[in-house]
Amino acid sequence: MSALDTLIWKLTHEDHLAAVEKNRSRLESAANWTKESSDDDEMWLCLNVILLYVKKHRQCPPSLASVNDFIDAEDSNEAWELTRSRELIRGALVSLKNRMADRKTSSKDIAVLIDSVYRDARREFHRLLGLRYADIVSNGPSPAGKDHVPSGPDDAMAFIRQMWGFDLIEEGGIGGSYDANRRVVAKYLADIYNAKGSDRILLGFPELDNVVMVGGMYNKLIGVMGFSNEGKSLFVRTLAFNMAMQGKKVLYVTLEEDAKSCLAKFLFLLGDHFEMEANSGCPVHENCTFTMPSFADYKFQRLQEQDIDHTDHVNDSPEAALLPTVYDRKTLNDWDSIEAKALNEKFDVIFVDYVGILNIPNVKPKDLDFAIDGMYKHIHEFCLKHDKVVVTPLQVNREGKKQAEKKDKTDEIYNLTHVSKHSSAYQEADIILAVYSDPEMKQRGEMKIETKKLRDDDYPMPFFASVAPNTKHVTQLPGPEAKCGKAYLDSIPDPKMPDFKLGDENLAERNDWIDEALM
Repeated sequence: MSALDTLIWKLTHEDHLAAVEKNRSRLESAANWTKESSDDDEMWLCLNVILLYVKKHRQCPPSLASVNDFIDAEDSNEAWELTRSRELIRGALVSLKNRMADRKTSSKDIAVLIDSVYRDARREFHRLLGLRYADIVSNGPSPAGKDHVPSGPDDAMAFIRQMWGFDLIEEGGIGGSYDANRRVVAKYLADIYNAKGSDRILLGFPELDNVVMVGGMYNKLIGVMGFSNEGKSLFVRTLAFNMAMQGKKVLYVTLEEDAKSCLAKFLFLLGDHFEMEANSGCPVHENCTFTMPSFADYKFQRLQEQDIDHTDHVNDSPEAALLPTVYDRKTLNDWDSIEAKALNEKFDVIFVDYVGILNIPNVKPKDLDFAIDGMYKHIHEFCLKHDKVVVTPLQVNREGKKQAEKKDKTDEIYNLTHVSKHSSAYQEADIILAVYSDPEMKQRGEMKIETKKLRDDDYPMPFFASVAPNTKHVTQLPGPEAKCGKAYLDSIPDPKMPDFKLGDENLAERNDWIDEALM
């Protein structure tokens, strides 16, 4: 039983509308390339009928009989070629029913089946290219003149290059003229316009979320650049937390600390959320303000009993179940393992802290940089194929750090040439954000966020963010502070109290001054 047989059977006995719509262009391409050249040509015709049925009725056909009835009744131009083959299709449906009579319905995931069918079509496509190539070569040397039957090695290679432009690449790529792909473009624009809110993932910073689109249909590969100890991991961890609190399934792989430490830091981020929600009072104690201790307070034993109670309250909360799944390098330390985990357990977002230090088996040290560049390309292809979002920090080189130290914090701090070593990291990334914090800014609990690269959308303005002292939750500063930093308020002189005498003669002046001070 082929994957195509099983797919058609499942599509006519189970409702898989979402999967068909998501993969329509891939399935249509596969069916059109193979319907008249494969051993299963009649089954590819059946798949075309099912795709047309779904398009007309916005649901999968409920049975094989309904497919047969549909092709008998359909008379549109779109179905003209299929209706010419209705007898062939009818016979194929009967044959499929007989073959499936004594078989159980496949338990394979529909997405896995579609991938298998697509790979089969692509394999058939290249098999036919090979046969055609051999035929052209066997015709002898290519004759002169432009009006001739293709023959010889030169014409064969020209044919192959032309057809490779139409290759059914795994991302569902297309080739050819615009006219031939009008429907593809129309569907692409409709998909973007009709995308559900659940398809978008917010970063949790208004300056970014007002402009930047992240998600399966939008930007997928995100790099966060910064020098050592400037807050990259703090910012990346906050992004992971913000996405998880939206209900996204987040995988966080840390290669620089153990999983227990990282999980604890996510708990403190959740504690910051509880602090903001506890304005009406402490949910644990009476006459108490709910505050979270810091991770350092635990390490240096600077705790009071209520601090432990507050942490336990957060740890026992239902919201803690939403926190990211965390692994360290003892469990996951190479991309293949991370990719398998992400696909098998259906994670929406994968954080790797960070890609540049992943283990790459069987690579000599002198070839490591080249292998890492190749891995960034592979990860981007993974994002495109599976609609996954991947986030990783990027190290800033020493030259970038040296230049940053000479600049005012309101200037542009970094640019893409400051990414250390791996140019493919910023070439492949859809979004690159830069994080900067000098010693003075760290004392104030502050960092600056810049957008260095963004595909398709307008660039957001740089902004300053605050780092909560205990929980290390990073949030955008409000109002003018977002554009100038916390030092903005310090630069505003206090209003000078005017001299006035007691008595009614100065009442208006006093009221004016009070109004000014309260504004």
